[in-house]
Amino acid sequence: MEIQEPITSVDADAWFGALLTNLKASFVVTQAFLRYAVPSATIVNASSGLAHLDVRPRASPYCTAKAAAVRFFQGLIYENPGLHVVNLHPSIVTTEAAKRSGAIEGQDEIDLPASFTIWLASSEAKFLKEKFVWANWDVGELKGRAKEIRGTNFLDIGLTGWPFSA
Repeated sequence: MEIQEPITSVDADAWFGALLTNLKASFVVTQAFLRYAVPSATIVNASSGLAHLDVRPRASPYCTAKAAAVRFFQGLIYENPGLHVVNLHPSIVTTEAAKRSGAIEGQDEIDLPASFTIWLASSEAKFLKEKFVWANWDVGELKGRAKEIRGTNFLDIGLTGWPFSA
């Protein structure tokens, strides 16, 4: 759900309604999944590059919700360290919802994010736990950089350059 008005004139209830719709979906689905999941289950957060890129005009509640969902899943990992959670920008696929929102024309076919998500759930992708990845990145290159990625802040979302670690 996107708002088509600028922040200066949008109704606050409509703005927060859009934010809540987008964020609450992650919470509700995850909570239901965890009731039946094993402690080492895999969760792929279908996020968006808009969680960390520049905010598009008139998409601030969507961008804010996607960024907040990444933090939600970071908290989930803290509470459930056995979970394998990866945040995924599924690429840009033309859908009816994307057309209505004025999003740019899709660059990829639906089989790309589908296949990438299946790979993320495999044991081969365990080094991406807690990371933010894009479906159109090269799997071979990611695997080749596994040592660089694992155990570092590479591909993390957060404040970088701060002089201490948690």
